[in-house]
Amino acid sequence: MLLVLLAAGMCLAALAQPALRASGAPAPAAAKAGASALRLAMVWDWNAPNANAWKAFLDANGFQVHLVHRAALTTTVWAPYAAILIERDSGSDGWADAAQVAAMNASGKPILGLSTGGLKLFDRLSPAIGWGHSMGISDCRIRPVFHTPNEITLPPDGVLALCASAPGYMRGVRINTPTADMLLVAVADRWAGYYPVIRQTQRFVLWGFGDAPDEMSETGRLLMLNVVNLTLSSSTPGRPHAVFLPLMRKP
Repeated sequence: MLLVLLAAGMCLAALAQPALRASGAPAPAAAKAGASALRLAMVWDWNAPNANAWKAFLDANGFQVHLVHRAALTTTVWAPYAAILIERDSGSDGWADAAQVAAMNASGKPILGLSTGGLKLFDRLSPAIGWGHSMGISDCRIRPVFHTPNEITLPPDGVLALCASAPGYMRGVRINTPTADMLLVAVADRWAGYYPVIRQTQRFVLWGFGDAPDEMSETGRLLMLNVVNLTLSSSTPGRPHAVFLPLMRKP
């Protein structure tokens, strides 16, 4: 069952959708949160264009992203970074190098895994939300349950399309009975029980939609920034904690 926290008697005022920046990116989330830019490490392997697309998107939205090639994982100093992001096409061998996995895990940093690369890493670190429990879904529509720090406006059916054009593709993790350390953030619209966005413990967050930011819908990009904030909220002073509320809907 999705976690929804609603303060008694709370009324929501309608807020305008944030204006888009150049290249279709929303206005900076970090600035809205009242926090200075945070450094993020994005681990990549062979897909430099995709890694650079993510860097450009996050840099434009109040973060400072440093690309860390997989070959450098065991020598990287992780202290300057607030979180580690795992690029979609990294770890194509199933993260077979135990030393690389151990280096990231020993950092103690929260890890946001993007689609396949993240799922295969979580097979090693948090198997319940790993590749072995996931399924490919030829769709990009989800039902999300929170909006912080960006307000999310949905159509009357409550379904958010992450991709700019149908059908899209994502991977969802099958969860029959969530454990106490799981946070179910978004469920696939037509596949009950499959969660493309999920957190386990305070460290491991999955974003199951693999496409680059410029292939997302405007609202999908806003939700992604919220998921980055969720990844940071438990470990970074000054980040707003995720607020779980009924999402705004268009009249």
